[in-house]
Amino acid sequence: DFLRSRRKGGVTAADQKKPAPSSDIKAKAVDEMMERIKKGIILRPIKNIQDQRSENRKSVILELKGVLDNIKRQHHRRLPSRRGNIRDAELLMVLQRRRRVIGDTQDTWSSNLPPDPQPGQQCVPAAGDGPWAGESGTAPVLRRLKQNREQRDSRIRASALIISHGDLKHTQEQIPNTST
Repeated sequence: DFLRSRRKGGVTAADQKKPAPSSDIKAKAVDEMMERIKKGIILRPIKNIQDQRSENRKSVILELKGVLDNIKRQHHRRLPSRRGNIRDAELLMVLQRRRRVIGDTQDTWSSNLPPDPQPGQQCVPAAGDGPWAGESGTAPVLRRLKQNREQRDSRIRASALIISHGDLKHTQEQIPNTST
């Protein structure tokens, strides 16, 4: 009875006192369902709100997994990072400094050599005799660099001395003793 009176548009005074929006929405929904049934459209139950939320969560999780997979795949194809470029630039600067220092120290070593070096004998300059640019600081990295350089230089000097003394002994053994 209520639906039929509602469809005909008859609104009574009692109906006006009731909250219109909620009953209006319900009436529209019922009317729409009745029309669909008459037309032969099969009605499906509306999913529960919690089901919709869980579906949304699942889709978000799947999307995040896809993003992570893409990142993992792109990791191998990624261009070198800025950090790597900085390391390469620093390495080039260090190598250039060492080349300059070696060039400078070869000049000083040639003046410190004995007057007639043996053929085949090599002089080995210390690779880091000159001060590096900006190395006067007390940062841990700079201290470590300086310490490593000093240790390396002492090993180089020691090996150069061993080689030069070994060559001298070797040449003395080869010279025949003519005094006897």
